[in-house]
Amino acid sequence: MNIMEGNELLNFIDSRYFHWLEYAIYKSKQYHIEDEAEDILYKVICELLEKKNDSRLIDFMHEKKKNGTTLDFYVLGAIKYKVLQWQTFHQLKSSRKKIGFVLCESLPVDCMSYDPQEKSLSQQLQDFHDWVIDLLNRLDIPSNYRQLFIFYYMECCPVKDWEGPESIATRYRILERVLDLVRQELKKAMKM
Repeated sequence: MNIMEGNELLNFIDSRYFHWLEYAIYKSKQYHIEDEAEDILYKVICELLEKKNDSRLIDFMHEKKKNGTTLDFYVLGAIKYKVLQWQTFHQLKSSRKKIGFVLCESLPVDCMSYDPQEKSLSQQLQDFHDWVIDLLNRLDIPSNYRQLFIFYYMECCPVKDWEGPESIATRYRILERVLDLVRQELKKAMKM
């Protein structure tokens, strides 16, 4: 996918975002996880952006279907799947649980040992939260990237409420870049 097509995909995501969010909220309410609707959509959009090199995405954007395009129906199906998948996880109410869940979901299962003799789960989550904040301060990333990451993951605020000048698609790209950096550092730390 060239730069022009990449921009076309980002514009498509921007134009469809609120429609997809409405659907994510609707499906999430059916499973009583409406607080997770925006996170679910975020994951679907990130997975879509990971496939940006797939030339079929551009074709899907232009392929008309009943009330949208093939890509719309692909995203709506992905949202439905994610909602079903998400409901199997615990409700993630606190920011420490949220950041821990999002970062640790990509690590091998054997990394997730919990020893109640060592520290309480609450203390372990607090330590992990502090480690992420310290890491963000050490990473060579712009201040606004760090602030957006903290705003979304640590303070659990919706991306649309961020007061920066970036489009929603750009905010998600920033979040994904920083999250990738944090995951890489976490994997390095787990190997030590």
